[in-house]
Amino acid sequence: MKKAQLLGLCILACALLPLAADVPYDSYTYNRWMEPVEAPHAFVPDTMLRGEDLGVSAFSAPHGLFVHPASDEVYLADTGNDRIIRFDRDFNVLKVYEGFNEPHDVFVTGDGTLYVADTGNARIAVVDAEGDLVIEYGTPESDLIPEGFVYRPLKVALDRAFRIYVVAQGVNEGLIELNKDGVFKQYFGATKVTLNPADYLWRVFSTQAQRRTMRRIVPTVYNNITIDTEGFIFTTTSAYTRQQIESAIYWGNTQVTPIRRLNPQGDDILKRDDFYPPVGDILFVSKDSSIPGASSLCDIAIDDIGIYYVLDQRRGRIFAYDPDGKLITIFGGLGNREGLLRIPVAIGLLGDRVLVLDSQTDALSVYSPTTYGKDVITAITDYYEGRYDRSKENWEKALAQNANLEWAYYGIGNALYREDKFEEAMRYFQIIRHPDPFSRAFKYHRKEVAERNFGWFVMAVVLIFILYRGLKFYYKKRMKGTVKS
Repeated sequence: MKKAQLLGLCILACALLPLAADVPYDSYTYNRWMEPVEAPHAFVPDTMLRGEDLGVSAFSAPHGLFVHPASDEVYLADTGNDRIIRFDRDFNVLKVYEGFNEPHDVFVTGDGTLYVADTGNARIAVVDAEGDLVIEYGTPESDLIPEGFVYRPLKVALDRAFRIYVVAQGVNEGLIELNKDGVFKQYFGATKVTLNPADYLWRVFSTQAQRRTMRRIVPTVYNNITIDTEGFIFTTTSAYTRQQIESAIYWGNTQVTPIRRLNPQGDDILKRDDFYPPVGDILFVSKDSSIPGASSLCDIAIDDIGIYYVLDQRRGRIFAYDPDGKLITIFGGLGNREGLLRIPVAIGLLGDRVLVLDSQTDALSVYSPTTYGKDVITAITDYYEGRYDRSKENWEKALAQNANLEWAYYGIGNALYREDKFEEAMRYFQIIRHPDPFSRAFKYHRKEVAERNFGWFVMAVVLIFILYRGLKFYYKKRMKGTVKS
């Protein structure tokens, strides 16, 4: 019997080996000591699509990608061919919109109206679902815009109030915000420029040559924008230097934020509840890559629950974070094989699949989740939707496949905490040595123990009091007897 079981396991391992070998990259995470840790693949390459595969002519330097949340239709800004291509979730072309000049991005409203960042025409073109031009918004006019400003809109998005947000080339005052009529309202979400202690110390101990190479402290230039399901604005930037990213990782510099989630006031409210901030790679030279420098984050996509996927153009990596900023997985890479990227420029989510657009290979790469990836994502989704029992079960499934998944212990602990199982939660929080949730669970466990044993405590106090009074009465009486004799 044992031989038969062993043979079965060997056959299964041999069957799975080619599947693992077909994945052209390593997946990994970082532990609490900021060391890379190998992990099972959460996403694997599914297919790579070019224009010819969709039944249209070849793409040419595409730059923009938008997935409609209601219809699951995909809109691709084929920049070099001056067109927008629309196709369904099965990659059947539905319509080709033309008449643009180097369109870099597209945003589509609920009724199918397209807002196109028509870069070469220096405008935001508003086009209906049939392809007819409704209106165009040219160079914004305001006293805040410098004279001679060359308007090149690169990215566009709309919030629930139909305010238009534009990422324009060379603008470091933040996003350009237009009202629903296309009139300039303000610069939105500009970064603060105060010199923090980390930057100050870095400059103090730098040589004159290093200081000359440092960038001036100016507001950060955004390179992409996305709206989540709650209407908050996510932005990315790759303008930070390696030294600035290191100051965020090792010095806790909260002003260096390559990923932001902006509220209506333009304040960053992104949660950062990991051992390190969400900046992409923590180590800048991995074992399988000699590409130096910090991650160059160029786009972001968010699912319905708030899990966000960030694209690193420098190494072709995709970083997945949960809504609290905890790193879930890292996958992808640079290369010429299918599933690898050359110059990735845009990312989108189509159901549970990840789409990545590459401007050099002129292709759309599709990644599908593995069983492990589905277990992790389902566990996170269940937790944030209040299904704590199911969340715990899925975290346990994921943990069985990857014992190094530290946040699985955190997830199980949180699920137990939500079920008022504080003592059990403490054990899981202790494994990852995260002091805040452990202290919170310990506080309620102590209270629970006190409440559970309160009756016994009162009874013990009463008995001690009675015993004390009895002994006192006894000794008093005995002393009186001794005095009489």
